[in-house]
Amino acid sequence: MKISATAILLSALFVGAPVLAEEMSGMKMDKPSAMEGDSTTQSAKATGMIKAIDLDKGTVTLKHGPISSIKWPAMTMAFKITPDQAAPLTVGEQVEFEFVTSGMEATITKITAM
Repeated sequence: MKISATAILLSALFVGAPVLAEEMSGMKMDKPSAMEGDSTTQSAKATGMIKAIDLDKGTVTLKHGPISSIKWPAMTMAFKITPDQAAPLTVGEQVEFEFVTSGMEATITKITAM
């Protein structure tokens, strides 16, 4: 019996969605932050674990702790990253990273393995 790539992808999405929802369950949305779509650009530093790397989309998904400097709770999210920055990284690796936010987007400016 053959399983299509679409079926596998949909299964992964259904399995992963509750995990991501749980990761973000502690987010308080009653105060403005850089994640609410404002045009403020902020920079921050954090540590986290690489959960996924998608070179086609130019993203790295990181599970990070709270980032108090920009009032973000702990969560798992995708950050924009260049191919050169992503090249030495591996899934499961602990990293220190710096990034900038602009509205709902976050872009890695520096990332190193711990």
